[in-house]
Amino acid sequence: METVRPAGPGTWTLGLVGTHSERFRSVTLTTDDLAGVRETLAFLKDNDLWLASLPVGALTQLTKTGDLLSYSWSPDGSMLAFYNGRSLCAIQPDGTPVGTCIDLELSDEQAIVERRIVWSPDLKTLVLWNVSNPWDETAIGWIIVYRDGSGTILKITDPVDWGLSAAPDNEPG
Repeated sequence: METVRPAGPGTWTLGLVGTHSERFRSVTLTTDDLAGVRETLAFLKDNDLWLASLPVGALTQLTKTGDLLSYSWSPDGSMLAFYNGRSLCAIQPDGTPVGTCIDLELSDEQAIVERRIVWSPDLKTLVLWNVSNPWDETAIGWIIVYRDGSGTILKITDPVDWGLSAAPDNEPG
């Protein structure tokens, strides 16, 4: 999601971008579409993390660095993790930081790689995975991090070497 903007009284237009949204560039939602929904939508705008309260549409800017590459809600919705190429941070929806940011110690070449974030169900670990197949043998496919910064940061170049296998319909990464 790239943008959320009012499109008239009780109507919002969501601008969609990304590898899985080519079919839909924007969608318009009305108050009726959102009736009964009491959720918060997170999105990146100008590489910062924003929240939109639904169905009202009130916008809140959570970060002001302009350098974020990806983010992910925790499974319980209590926080969001975000990645800027160099570090991984967590924040509560009210803007309160959760712990300190974790320096991932990535090279300049690895810092520009787009990565998705996946939380463990217990919220203790996160995996950042390369959305495209690594381009060479030294490219990092997965980074596994303890959210609290404890433990070793695992940088895995080839997940198959760790005994992992992909189903035929899995995406590259």
